Amino acid sequence: MSRSHLIAIALIGLFCASAMQADLPKTFLKQYCYKCHGPEKQKAMRRFDALSSSIRDFQQLEQWQEIVDQLNLGEMPPDDEKQPTEAERLAVVETITRGIA
Repeated sequence: MSRSHLIAIALIGLFCASAMQADLPKTFLKQYCYKCHGPEKQKAMRRFDALSSSIRDFQQLEQWQEIVDQLNLGEMPPDDEKQPTEAERLAVVETITRGIA
C-alpha cells in the first residue's frame, strides 16, 4: 500500500471518528435536554435543538461551554428528570470539551 493510500485511510478514519463524536452531543441533548430546552419549551431562554454541532462563533462557544459547566456541576438535568449514566455524562463532557478546545 502506498504512503498516499495510508494517509487517505488515516484521514477517513479521523473524519469518521469526528463525525461520530459530533453526533454524541446532539443525541445526548435530545435524550436529556430537549424536553426543557427544545422546540416546545425553552427554559432559561435556552434552546439546544437549534445548536450547531460545530462551533463557529463566540456565542456558540459560550452555549456549549455552559452545557459542559451545568453537566459538570450536576445541575442539569434537574433531579426530577431522566438522568444520564455517569459514563454518558463523562463521554458527552469530554466530546464537547474537545470541540471547544
